Amino acid sequence: MVESFLKNTDKAHRCTQLLEILLQRIESGQYERGKKIDSVRSLAAEFQMGKATVQNVLRELEARRYICTVPGRGVFVNPDFEKEKKTVRLALVIPEGKSAPECMPPEDLGIVSGIQRGLLSGGEQFGAKVDFVHVPIDTGKKESSPQIKNLSKYDALVFISGQLNTLRTRMAQSMPVFCYGGKSSADGQYYTVNYNRFGAHTRLADHILQCGCKTVGIYSFSAPEKPEPGNPNLYLLRRAEMFRLACQKAGLIVRDEDVRQFTPGDTLQKELTETLSGGHPDFIFCNNVYLVPEVYRACMKLRILIGEDIRLAGQGTGYTFQGIVPSLTYIKVPVFEAGLRLVELACEYVNGDGQLNMNGRNSLPVELELNESTSGCR
Repeated sequence: MVESFLKNTDKAHRCTQLLEILLQRIESGQYERGKKIDSVRSLAAEFQMGKATVQNVLRELEARRYICTVPGRGVFVNPDFEKEKKTVRLALVIPEGKSAPECMPPEDLGIVSGIQRGLLSGGEQFGAKVDFVHVPIDTGKKESSPQIKNLSKYDALVFISGQLNTLRTRMAQSMPVFCYGGKSSADGQYYTVNYNRFGAHTRLADHILQCGCKTVGIYSFSAPEKPEPGNPNLYLLRRAEMFRLACQKAGLIVRDEDVRQFTPGDTLQKELTETLSGGHPDFIFCNNVYLVPEVYRACMKLRILIGEDIRLAGQGTGYTFQGIVPSLTYIKVPVFEAGLRLVELACEYVNGDGQLNMNGRNSLPVELELNESTSGCR
């Protein structure tokens, strides 16, 4: 094997072959468990390669938990490599300073914490080790960085839609990357998990019909004049159009004047009050979670009874609604379930030598939580 290796002149292929040779030595017992292997200098001389190249191959072996480095002593075979190599190492990569409760709106925090809980539960269920890794927002813009080297030791990475786009795209070129939300396809080893968006809107539209409503309004926050890619309000405006289509397919009436965009800030209550006092549809869908309590306040001022004079629903994780407006009917976004599915897919990918059959498993079902804001129809 060594002789055929030396005849090969392709550097990338030589690295792959060296990795295979060292793996064979470990698994055959030539390099004994817990014992020191040949030094970098010795391996470089044996295989006529540079020390830096040999060190890169050893780092790959260490990432796979076949060996471990003891500073000042050398490189040793991991005595439990057969057990540990089956444990998938997974990292949720989060922007540094952006995931703390004091830095995030409640609903965004609900998404992150829901996925984290799902990942931890999935790690226990599928036998994976899950870490949460915080990196600077600009990670990925440089060719090399300590953060990228640190992430490379994992078997797979998980990202949340809209976060760290540059890093996510970069890492997918060299390792499997799984993402909650985001584009359904991208270059490299890239897989997304999301929920059945149109199915969720269709389910709510059916409920609106059951409530005896005929007209529907859709309230959103307005997007900036020049929104950046990934701007959440821009995404929510596209979601408003999808919900409008679902309502129209169900036979509900969605008038242009009832599809409204409101400006967050001091004038919001005035805008809402003026809009509702001029007449309102039978049902209002709050496309932004933070509009829900504001609509409640405006209705209270106008003595409009939610659940009787008008019916109201929203969409979110439940993290916000359960704590602020527990009477609200809402589409519950399955973020915990997404975390579970991400771990399941990552383990299947790694343990299956890169083979992954999605078969629609990237689309999760959605619950509709029925409460008093659509009372009379359960």
